[in-house]
Amino acid sequence: MKLPNRLISTVLTAVVATTMAFAPASQAASDCDYVTKHITTAQTPDKGFVKWSVKFRETTGTAYNSTPCFTASNIYIYSYKSLYCLDYNGNILKKLDLATEMNSACKMILQDDSLYIPLSKGNIVCIDIGTFSQKWTFNMQEGQSLCNILYHEGMIYTGVTNGAGTEGAFYGINADTGKEAWRYSCDEDPCGFYWSGAATDGKYIVFGGDNGKIVIHDATENILYDVKDIEDTPLVDTKKIRSSVIYDAESGCFYLNSTAANIYRFSLDGDGKITDLIGESLGENKLSNANCTTAPIIYKNKIFTCSYQNSEGCITILNKDFSQKKVIRREGNPLADIKSTPLISEVNNSSEHKISIYFTQNFPPGGIYSLTYLYDKEQYSEINTVFEPVNDKQFCISDIAADESGNLYYSNDSGRFFCIRQRKDGDVDPTPRPTVTPAASPSPTGNPSIAKKTSIASDKMNKVLKKYKKSGLIKPPKRIKFISKKKSGKKHIVTFKWIKGKKSKKTLIILLRTTKTTTYYKSFIIAGKKKTIKLSKGKYKVYFYGLNNKKISSKRVYKKVGIA
Repeated sequence: MKLPNRLISTVLTAVVATTMAFAPASQAASDCDYVTKHITTAQTPDKGFVKWSVKFRETTGTAYNSTPCFTASNIYIYSYKSLYCLDYNGNILKKLDLATEMNSACKMILQDDSLYIPLSKGNIVCIDIGTFSQKWTFNMQEGQSLCNILYHEGMIYTGVTNGAGTEGAFYGINADTGKEAWRYSCDEDPCGFYWSGAATDGKYIVFGGDNGKIVIHDATENILYDVKDIEDTPLVDTKKIRSSVIYDAESGCFYLNSTAANIYRFSLDGDGKITDLIGESLGENKLSNANCTTAPIIYKNKIFTCSYQNSEGCITILNKDFSQKKVIRREGNPLADIKSTPLISEVNNSSEHKISIYFTQNFPPGGIYSLTYLYDKEQYSEINTVFEPVNDKQFCISDIAADESGNLYYSNDSGRFFCIRQRKDGDVDPTPRPTVTPAASPSPTGNPSIAKKTSIASDKMNKVLKKYKKSGLIKPPKRIKFISKKKSGKKHIVTFKWIKGKKSKKTLIILLRTTKTTTYYKSFIIAGKKKTIKLSKGKYKVYFYGLNNKKISSKRVYKKVGIA
């Protein structure tokens, strides 16, 4: 990719002028306040009870709600194809039906009187909450709108993905008119933007995608300053970025997580170039069985983040310079992945500087859990169960919000929206309904049959890769080209050419193609610099690795090869 030479919220990701009171966080950028929306000084419950709950439509399967947005008197939440306005007693005051349903994640934000809602098929809808009417709709491209939305100086920034995360784009959109200011996609290494989100230092827009690349873009113009691969750091191979980027003004550093449960820190120089990129595992060591789709939250000099490691949900606490790390494991259900970005509750009157860290788990019953941490002593408690629903047990990918009274808000995948207060003496839980085994939806994707076939193909790919040990000294091939010249029956004769990477003797090529009915997988080890094969028409993702005996380079993903 050539760069031009010229210079140039997961709950409550909104930047809200009329929000409930949250603790100020001096380390957050002016209107990139993702951090402050996950920090509260309210007295939050350690044992929860349902103050009220709402289920917007009856279903026995999986159903989702958006993240809520708050004003001083109202709560706004999207469910299926409708926007609801509630009061703080859970009463529905207004309902606005829209043409488009939400995806399994809908992280809407509120700025002044404008509510920005990401919906299915790549749509962003802007609602005027004063008139409770639609202002504009913008269509990014066909796909899922799963990203957080950043608002900054009259612009919003967000992305779109296909179900596999292999195609998509990131957009800068005029917040008043809904007109596109710029669009970014990576032609050399296409990817989707899946649960990710942007940050700004006030000058540059910073975001990452499923190709593992960090992008530095101009706020208003179609100007790209820098793109850097997180595999430039010596960590494990999986490199997708499904985390919002966080900016810390105090240190001038950006932070993000990767799906391999690694955390990265970097700075920008005066020309918008990435400098000092370093990475650290969220586990005690490098992880092979891990996942992370949450954002790191910065509180004072500590980073708090959640992940999935060795079949356990984990909370990791690090110093901002990565000099010290604690990993707290959530024992119990072996599939309890934590998909929620943590909510930090600071108890101001605590002489011990005690904070509570709240999170949900992606496993039934879909409750709220917390960890007490003594900041000054660096001591932590066992993980506490704050609340688990008696009815409506389901998986849960929701973040948690808190209002100024300390009530907690979240939805699990039953579609029920809960307001949780502190449990009092005499509170009696409702009688449980008959147990229904919930349908799992741990990760929003496209067609389930495609996901299953993709998994089979990935297993084959991993089996080949396990034969080799990764080495940062061996470089992947470069200057990859392909030519499709002739037809042989219904097949196309395709020739790939490349230049071998430094210190590699051979090249490993892996081709993947998945459709609704078939999965294509082939691998080749080539001593030369050219390979000719026959392929049916369609789109293929091609992986190139450099080999040297039993050692292997990082992968270089060639763009999807379209055989017409």
